[in-house]
Amino acid sequence: MNNVKAGVPVVQKAKSYLVGAGATALVEGAVAGDALTLYQYAADVTVAEGVQITNSTGAAITVNGKAVENGGQITATHRTVKTDEKKATCTEAGNIAYWYCSICDKYYSDEACTQEVTQEGTVVPAAGHKTEGGKWGSDWASHWALCDVCDVKVGESEDHKFVEGTCSVCDAADPTYVTASVEGEDNVETAEEAATKEVVASTASSVVEAAIGDIGKPAAEAELVKEGVVSAETYEAVQQAVQAGQTIDVVVEATPVLPEDVSAGDKDKVAAVVTEGGEIAQYLDLSVILKAGDKEIGTIDKLDEPVTFTVAIPADLVKDGRTFYVIRVHDGKAERLATTVKDGLATFETDRFSTYALAYEDVAPGGQPVAPGGQPTGPDAGGQPAGSATGQPADAKKPAAMALAQTGDPVPMAALAAFAVALAAAVVCGVAALRRRSAR
Repeated sequence: MNNVKAGVPVVQKAKSYLVGAGATALVEGAVAGDALTLYQYAADVTVAEGVQITNSTGAAITVNGKAVENGGQITATHRTVKTDEKKATCTEAGNIAYWYCSICDKYYSDEACTQEVTQEGTVVPAAGHKTEGGKWGSDWASHWALCDVCDVKVGESEDHKFVEGTCSVCDAADPTYVTASVEGEDNVETAEEAATKEVVASTASSVVEAAIGDIGKPAAEAELVKEGVVSAETYEAVQQAVQAGQTIDVVVEATPVLPEDVSAGDKDKVAAVVTEGGEIAQYLDLSVILKAGDKEIGTIDKLDEPVTFTVAIPADLVKDGRTFYVIRVHDGKAERLATTVKDGLATFETDRFSTYALAYEDVAPGGQPVAPGGQPTGPDAGGQPAGSATGQPADAKKPAAMALAQTGDPVPMAALAAFAVALAAAVVCGVAALRRRSAR
């Protein structure tokens, strides 16, 4: 060996010694079971698994990445790199955990390299989207399938198929399907119940549908706002509720109002149309309230067409010669509405909602109105017309309780309480609901 130039490979196999290129070829072609002794060779040796290497180079070397001191011996194993498992997604492939040996150019599914697999066998294909679970995404107008696994949209959007307020495909609620109710008492008889509920629900539904179509546009420019159906603020609130996926409900409320809670301006307007000798029995607030969930978001101020309200008049206030009528204050104007009184019920029609007053006057046998003191009024009665030449302003007219006390008629407290309750309760229907049919 002393005659071989330094750096030239010298390798022994059994009793054979190879030098130079032959030595290199011997190492590179060695197979499992071969035993080689290296006298001169590169410091980093790569051989097939199972080849036995004895280091006689006089210095430390590495065999398949493992250190071998001079005089040491090793049986070569695989030189591997591990690839961790990667889960496949619906759209991207993954892989199993595997080990690749750079020596034998093979893939293994175990670290000991006993379970060989192909490179293709390490790949886990993308699973593809699955929609068997019936998951849906939706907005107010359409729906689309969602992947059961990753929740992404699959396929194209389709229009909802609404039946009785619910999409028959995805169960989404129809934003234009409004539940209408009218607060009242069960023992109150009503007139034109179905028609009233239909008008209220239809108007509210029209507001919602128009608001959806105008999303992104200034509310003040909306036709329904210009027509006084709703305010710009209410219109915007409806749009926000729809975009948030909330369901719109509408409630008609009739609430008795104490005189001190009525604005001075409304009182003056009511007083201006009260007939001579007439008295105000009760103020009443009629409102059509839009709700999103439990939150009030505005009111409808004008319906598509008039509806009929029936106010129950307690028996204590009904007497011969007494006429009842309703006054409405809306948009700064007061007007007397045509009112029918029959069987203790005052019935009137309206399509606008704000402050109302139930008023009455007593008529003497001769056909002249009777003042609160019990004397006829008017130019032929010799008395003072009600509300004039008394030193009192027009809005100082007394409510029914005081007026009746002046006439000498007894006014039981129970009757006055019943009157307030009846005014709150006797609207067109008891608690009820109407859903606007829509099928798309």
